[in-house]
Amino acid sequence: MSVIYCMGKKFVCVYGVLLATFLGNLFGNESKSNLFGFHSEIVRANTYNLIGINVATQPHGRLVRTIGQAFGLENAAGLKSPTFGFDSNNPTEADIIWIWRDDGSWLGIYYNDQDLTTEIPPMTRGWKAIGFGDTDASRVAIPENGGFFLQSRQERDWLLVFGGNVNASPKFLNIKNGYNIVNRGTPWPLRLDECDIENSHSFRKGVNGDSIGFDNSDGKWEQYYFDGEWKKTNSPDGDYGHVELPSAFFVYRRGKQGYIWIQPPVGVSPTKNKLSNTPPAPDVSARLGLNEWGNPIFEISWPSNSPKIVYRSEVFGSRPDLPPEEAGDRSGWFYLPPRRGTFGETLSDHALLRWLRYGIVRVSAEWEYDHLAQEKAQIE
Repeated sequence: MSVIYCMGKKFVCVYGVLLATFLGNLFGNESKSNLFGFHSEIVRANTYNLIGINVATQPHGRLVRTIGQAFGLENAAGLKSPTFGFDSNNPTEADIIWIWRDDGSWLGIYYNDQDLTTEIPPMTRGWKAIGFGDTDASRVAIPENGGFFLQSRQERDWLLVFGGNVNASPKFLNIKNGYNIVNRGTPWPLRLDECDIENSHSFRKGVNGDSIGFDNSDGKWEQYYFDGEWKKTNSPDGDYGHVELPSAFFVYRRGKQGYIWIQPPVGVSPTKNKLSNTPPAPDVSARLGLNEWGNPIFEISWPSNSPKIVYRSEVFGSRPDLPPEEAGDRSGWFYLPPRRGTFGETLSDHALLRWLRYGIVRVSAEWEYDHLAQEKAQIE
């Protein structure tokens, strides 16, 4: 990430805010919303891109979406459509979403932006599958906890952004013999030495064991295995635990069917509000959209339940706008300035997607007198 923006203004971290946050946790009088997040993927031009969706449509939800949910019923994601007169069995100019099916075959899906109902054969606008004519493909599901290939036929690299709920529970995945496509389960980029895959019951260690493979940022295939530390195939010297997992990757299983797990980022856990003396948990919703200047944003919003409640947006990770020695803990949280609103007033914060590639956020609420007590303790 690069810079955090809220309502068009850059915020600077103040150590006093962190102290106040510590005291707030000590008092335990906060309620918190569910977790929300986003991640953007660079789609490289004129090639195949392996992509996973790591946010859910519901709180604590499953990582599964239909084509229409993932890309918009009317192609809000902006995939390239074929030109007039295309062959529906071979739309050579269109971007294609390739989904790996249970029988080992691949299903190709594209978006037709033309009304061809008077042509032969006729075709309506919408999502179509190669070989299935005018059949609506918007309800085809992307495999749960899996990924897909996006074959880009555009001349420039472009960004594909997904936003929604963050499921902070560990992810357990069945894997079969051979290659398996899985997603990492979180919008936050996990390192190999953070995901804990190597300690899964079924994961075979060693140079002849199971391995993880994916294309790096240059489009070059790389494969890793665990043998006391993470090593790279054909380059066994050195520890590669610092390498970050992409949104989706391959797990190559050498044994029979088993399961692996992927742990969430350290510091991210499911929301639990149990105290009776806290304010109502913020009812947050999230969306992708444009700000008043036409720049793409990820926005969270929530109604204020009382003018006596203080709200704060809490952002996971180290400060992206400060040097590393001042940025804080990678597995910690930092806070945007407190907010208040009249009853029913909509409050919001947003991240500018021109600068940020990923993020996890939640909103906390506390009674005004608790907040004032924290500020007084900070001054003293």
